[in-house]
Amino acid sequence: MVSTFTGLTCRRLAPSDSAQLSGIYQQTDGPSLTFLQELTRKPSGAAWCVVSSNRLIAVIWLNVLGDEAEIIDFRVDTSVRQQGVGRFLLGETLRTLNVSGVKSVFLEVRDSNVAAITLYEHAGFATIGRREGYYATSQGREDALVMNFSATEISDEGK
Repeated sequence: MVSTFTGLTCRRLAPSDSAQLSGIYQQTDGPSLTFLQELTRKPSGAAWCVVSSNRLIAVIWLNVLGDEAEIIDFRVDTSVRQQGVGRFLLGETLRTLNVSGVKSVFLEVRDSNVAAITLYEHAGFATIGRREGYYATSQGREDALVMNFSATEISDEGK
């Protein structure tokens, strides 16, 4: 998959992108960058990114097994949030997975991450469960929402 939209390019993450990933993963929680990079070395691992003016500004990491996929991590650089970058990357990822035969995509998201939940719901994800105390926080534990996207037909709407 390589696609463009308003100066943005969506493509597979390349090994040469490693240096640019560290900026997106500074001072964040969630999976470590090392863990995610190891994921792409597995047959089921995949990662796509968005680049603008040769700068990596968003990345999504997945496990793809048969007709199901799981989003492991999804990051958008803080300097470009709320500008459609995440929506573009998620939409292109879902279209690519659909073309590849993936019928269902799962993810977990912090219950407090309203922006991400809104993005996922807009893309067609539905909450199918809750994992109580799933995430560690400085104040204790936080629930995770389990969400699912069932691909029947992906349109270019929202692109």
